Amino acid sequence: ETISFERTPSRIDRSSPPPLGRHPQLPTPEVWTTELANGMRVYGIEHHELPLVQFSIRLRGGRLLENADRLGVANLVTDMLMEGTRSRTPQELEVAIEELGATITLATSSEAITLRANTLIEHYDATLALAQEILLEPRWDTDAFELARERTISNIQQQASAPPAIGAAVFNRLIYGPDHILSHGPLGTLQSVTALTLDDLRDYYAAGFSPSVAVMHVAGDISQAE
Repeated sequence: ETISFERTPSRIDRSSPPPLGRHPQLPTPEVWTTELANGMRVYGIEHHELPLVQFSIRLRGGRLLENADRLGVANLVTDMLMEGTRSRTPQELEVAIEELGATITLATSSEAITLRANTLIEHYDATLALAQEILLEPRWDTDAFELARERTISNIQQQASAPPAIGAAVFNRLIYGPDHILSHGPLGTLQSVTALTLDDLRDYYAAGFSPSVAVMHVAGDISQAE
C-alpha cells in the first residue's frame, strides 16, 4: 500500500529565503588602556550600575615555562602563593580576604598564571594591596609546601582512573606530541612532582614573575584615575 503525504497549507513562500534584517547593534563599552612605568599594561572598563570591581593580573608563561623534568611546578607555585605571605599565615590571609567580603584566586593555565579578584569598590584599595602582597611577598613555608605536594600527588593518582582525565591526556599527546610540555597534565606526573623542591618553585617564581610580562584588567565602578 502506498502512503501519500500532503503539504500543510501555508501563507509563507518557502521557495526562497526571507530577506535579511538589519544587523543587530551590540553596544560595547569603551576600554581605556595605559602602561605603567614598570612595563605592566592595564586595561579598564567603567561600569557604574553596581558598587563592585573585578580585576585580574595575568602573567604570561604558565606551564610553557616549565622544564621537562620539573612538570607541575607552575601549578604548585600558584598553590603556594595562596598559602600565606611573609607577614600573614595562611589562616590570617584567608581571614583578611573574608573580612573584606572579597574573593582572590590564583590559577595556572597553559600559557599564563592569573590572579583574579572581586570586591566592593569601598574595599578596592585593600583588596589590591592583598593581591600585591600575595604576588610579591610569598611565604614559601616548608610544611605548607609538603602538604601542597601531597595533595597534588593524590590528585594525580585519582585522575589516573578518571575517564575525562585519561581522554584529555591522550588528546594532548596526539595534538602536541609526546615531547611537548603541554602533552602532559597541568598537575605534572608522579615522578616530576615527587622530585620537586621548594627551591624549584623559587626558581620558577624568580624567572617568570615580572611586571614586564603582566597585564591587568579591571572593570566595574571605578574610573581610570582611581
